[in-house]
Amino acid sequence: MVVVNQDIYLRDPIGAKFADIVFPAATWGEENFMRANGERRLRLYQKFNDAPGQAKPDWWIIAQLAKRMGYDGFDWRNANEVAEEASRFSRGSRKDFHMIKVAAHKEGKTLHEKLREFGTDGIQGPVMYNYDTGELVGTKRLHDTELTNKPEELAAMGLKDGPRGPTCWVRS
Repeated sequence: MVVVNQDIYLRDPIGAKFADIVFPAATWGEENFMRANGERRLRLYQKFNDAPGQAKPDWWIIAQLAKRMGYDGFDWRNANEVAEEASRFSRGSRKDFHMIKVAAHKEGKTLHEKLREFGTDGIQGPVMYNYDTGELVGTKRLHDTELTNKPEELAAMGLKDGPRGPTCWVRS
């Protein structure tokens, strides 16, 4: 058995006493990253300080470990590339943010650049994209039973004539 410790602090007993391998991890503020909180609000947290010593972001540590174990597909160069790859797996979920990437690429931007435009307020997922106006629309409530009865909201989300493209998801 091998004990691995990946953390921002080297703490006993796991860190120094029992760990066979220690990966010093960077913490928030030492790397750009996006996060969704409990109310499904997606935000970009921006780097404001360099990580100390040999500390690296979690995505970098996992990528290096996977490569050394012989796995393909972990060739990210930055946190934005990780977020863009993860966006496709968010489709249909309560925190669906794939359409932010779609809108960003349509404007020649990265996902992080587009998310930065929402500032510290972010945008609530699931995120809809209006193909007619190019506007991203966050959802206020996850289970809005009156959504289909509000034509103005449907129009704002680009759903006036019903769902189309990857904007739509199935509600059960």
